[in-house]
Amino acid sequence: MTSNTVLIPLIRFLAKHGGTFQNEVDLRQSIFWLHHALIWRWYSAQADTKLEDDLSTIEKNHSPWLHLIDKIKSQNGRLNLQIETSDLEGAGSNSAFFNLFYIMLRQRQARDWFNGISLSAISESRFTIDRHHIFPRAFLIKNGYSQENEHHDRLINEIANLAFITDTTNKQISDKEPSVYFPAVNKAYPDALESQLITQDESLWKVDKFESFLEERRKLIARELNVFLDSYRQKEDKPLDKETELEGLVTANESNTLEFKETWCYDTVQSHYQGKPIKNTDLNFVIIKTIAGFMNTDGGTLLVGVTDDNAVEGLDRDIDLMGGDFDKFQRNITEVIDNAFDAGKRRYYDISFPTYDNHVLCQVQIKPCRSTKTWASYKNETRFFVRRGNATHELNGEESDDYWQERRF
Repeated sequence: MTSNTVLIPLIRFLAKHGGTFQNEVDLRQSIFWLHHALIWRWYSAQADTKLEDDLSTIEKNHSPWLHLIDKIKSQNGRLNLQIETSDLEGAGSNSAFFNLFYIMLRQRQARDWFNGISLSAISESRFTIDRHHIFPRAFLIKNGYSQENEHHDRLINEIANLAFITDTTNKQISDKEPSVYFPAVNKAYPDALESQLITQDESLWKVDKFESFLEERRKLIARELNVFLDSYRQKEDKPLDKETELEGLVTANESNTLEFKETWCYDTVQSHYQGKPIKNTDLNFVIIKTIAGFMNTDGGTLLVGVTDDNAVEGLDRDIDLMGGDFDKFQRNITEVIDNAFDAGKRRYYDISFPTYDNHVLCQVQIKPCRSTKTWASYKNETRFFVRRGNATHELNGEESDDYWQERRF
């Protein structure tokens, strides 16, 4: 990797979410971001400032990757982040595009030219992978290209003149012109050249057309790099709409920053046993302590109306206990939660009531509060909670002091 700094946002995101990606969208978008952060050298300048800002974005957003990608777009000046042919001119093995080039070829099952084995299989075999100059360096030097000439040297070692083949194949080719050895490759393995993005225009296989060959192959490489990167992109590169983002939450596993609660005050156990709807306001405290735990730790999202095993039940049963009055139900939740915390804590959480799969849910988005402890008050009791893994734990006075001291420093 050309930068280890790009790993820090990934590590922080995973630490925030219990060591795992919550869904396929986050996984693919994080890879999309990683590749672009590397090829556009996102942290090559003002790295500390950018990293601090990126980590803040991760803290504030459950799915931060589109926000992080937008920052790269802003710096790059390209709305779609497409790789242009001109980006590859003079780009060699030390360029930011080289590793991506190799990964892309492996992904498209690029093959060796003399034994037909794929790159992924080569790395697991007795062979080693060589970087092969398609127009061999010694051959080009014999035909007027000098490594002492900076422009010539860049052309000789450009990505567009490189392929990945086995060490034995590389030795067999030696310093032959492509027009000499390509026909044999085509005969033995008809798709092997195409797999490494080699044009079938035989007129470009001769040394007098070397630079035209590079120009044509740059186009092919740029096109396939974009296809490869786009495979990780959200369709049409649209920001996640609220429904899609909510789906990502609902289908994820509970973690350090995500918690599900089935109801607000509807007692599912007693209602089942008694055969009628039973209201239990003590269930409210389960919600309150979860919010407090998130504020005292790393923040997170609480969804009410979803079971621990991701079944979306909605809040219709709770609303019915309020006489079917949705406005009254909203006011009740908001008032109970607000009354559980000091007024200064209200800026650390946001309560909304989204609809998912025709079910009303309550979503509480909580930010971490690092300035003061967050105490949860309910029925004349004040208690302290923290988040550990996918559960909320209570700490006594001494434990909370020790925890807070460690958290601050």
